[in-house]
Amino acid sequence: MTQSILETKLDGLVLSLHAMSETQAIHGKILTTLLDALGVPGTDGNDLVQVIRDVLSTLEKQRHDTEKLNEQIMKLPQQLGDVFASELQHCLTEEVP
Repeated sequence: MTQSILETKLDGLVLSLHAMSETQAIHGKILTTLLDALGVPGTDGNDLVQVIRDVLSTLEKQRHDTEKLNEQIMKLPQQLGDVFASELQHCLTEEVP
């Protein structure tokens, strides 16, 4: 049972790290798009304004997702400590054949 709990916690941590990596990749694409838009002369500037709005909207969503991810990661040490303490207590009180 302990192994499955630890595997679940580890899987959560790995997923969190993947999400952070994806977030960084998305931010890179956003910045590339913005730089491309800045390099192309616009007709009246509206295209650039829309690109900037899209970038800001995406960054806001990513910020929110990153905050949620950070909250989950911050809980991991306590959760792992609780599991280890519980299992250690179980192991210490279990009779050895």
